[in-house]
Amino acid sequence: MSISELQIERQLEQFFAVQGWPGWRPSSRCELELPPVSIYFEVCGGQLASTLARPVPDSGRQQALLALLALCRPEATQGAPLLGFLLGPRLALRCTWPPPGDIALWVGVFRQQQRLLERAARGGG
Repeated sequence: MSISELQIERQLEQFFAVQGWPGWRPSSRCELELPPVSIYFEVCGGQLASTLARPVPDSGRQQALLALLALCRPEATQGAPLLGFLLGPRLALRCTWPPPGDIALWVGVFRQQQRLLERAARGGG
C-alpha cells in the first residue's frame, strides 16, 4: 500500500466515524448498503472515488439520467469531478474526491453528491 493510499484509508476512517458508520472498515474497495442507496468506495491511482446508486422506476429512468447529467458540474462539489450513469435499474453518481486533508471538505462533497442523486432521482434538473 502506498503512502497516499494509507492517507486516504486513514481519512476514510475519520469520514466513516463522522457519518456515524463506526462498524465499517475502509479498504481499497468497500461497499455500504444504506437502503435505498448503495455506496461504493474505491481507491485507484492514489485517489478516492465514491459511487452512489439508487433504484429508479423504469418509467422515469431516462428522465432521471438526463436530469443527473445536467447536474454533473464540478463546481457543485467544489471542483470534484462527477459522472452520472445508469447501473442496471439504478441511477448512479460517481465522484472523484479531493486529496486527503480537510475532513469537512470530504463530508461536504459527499453530502452534495447525495443531494444531487436524490434530486435527479425525483426527476428534477
